[in-house]
Amino acid sequence: MAKQHTLSRRRFLKSLGTMGLAAGIGPAIIIPGRARADQKTLKILQWHHFIPEFDRWFNQVYVKEWGEKNNTRVIVNNVGMTSLHSRAAAEISAQKGHDIFFFLSPPALYEDHVIDHREIHEECEKKYGKPLDIAKKSTYNIKTRKYFGFSDSYVPDPINYRKDLWDDIGMYPDTWEDIRSGGGKIKNKYGIPVGLGLAPELDTNMTLRSIMASFGASVQDEDGRLILKSSQTLEAMKFVKALYQETMTDEVFTWDASSNNRMIAYVECHLDHSHWRKSKNPPCRPNLVGKGRQRAC
Repeated sequence: MAKQHTLSRRRFLKSLGTMGLAAGIGPAIIIPGRARADQKTLKILQWHHFIPEFDRWFNQVYVKEWGEKNNTRVIVNNVGMTSLHSRAAAEISAQKGHDIFFFLSPPALYEDHVIDHREIHEECEKKYGKPLDIAKKSTYNIKTRKYFGFSDSYVPDPINYRKDLWDDIGMYPDTWEDIRSGGGKIKNKYGIPVGLGLAPELDTNMTLRSIMASFGASVQDEDGRLILKSSQTLEAMKFVKALYQETMTDEVFTWDASSNNRMIAYVECHLDHSHWRKSKNPPCRPNLVGKGRQRAC
């Protein structure tokens, strides 16, 4: 029988840190608290990537090469992105599941159920230098002094707008007020609404935080003190109400993070980037422009 090898905790964490940086697939990784030093099988869960070729590369090429190099059998399972939190809750309840769990955003609510990722942060900082400030603030609890995750990347969030429609009304969506007034004109003239989620999901969270910041509002200040209750927040809420009433439809209240990608009827373009890459004639009108977070206006 071949000699069995084990991974020390330090080597295991060093390898994971390197893997996370090389993969660059999401903004937050958590490792459950039961991760053991003698781990020989590494189980990873992540969402189905927007570009299918990435899953094939990561699952069939990258982790196999990494596993051979580190004498570890790597098992990768993929789920729909909207199932991540329910799957995490189920694994916590059962006290079994995956060793590494990738999320689309830092999941602070699972802090009590994961290891302190400090050693991974320190190892990567030694090797690659200091991380962006947002990476630390997104995964570090200043009260408990625990790193509840590891932020391996951040994601640009481009906005698309219909240039032909905006040209027709003689406007350009350069400010939130432009989107409100111009979006209302387009909706009244063409029946095409602005596509901004107003539901309990990730994209809505980013949209509303962006609007709040534009009004000088924030959930907390630089020192972590709650400052949500403010006149600036109230003005931002008033604006969002007007934005919805004048430019949107009820569907935005039930959106998930993939809804904007399915707004084919609105933007006349399937936002399947893998198809764009492979097709010489992508099914997209040339007047769709990437600019801000409104997707169909």
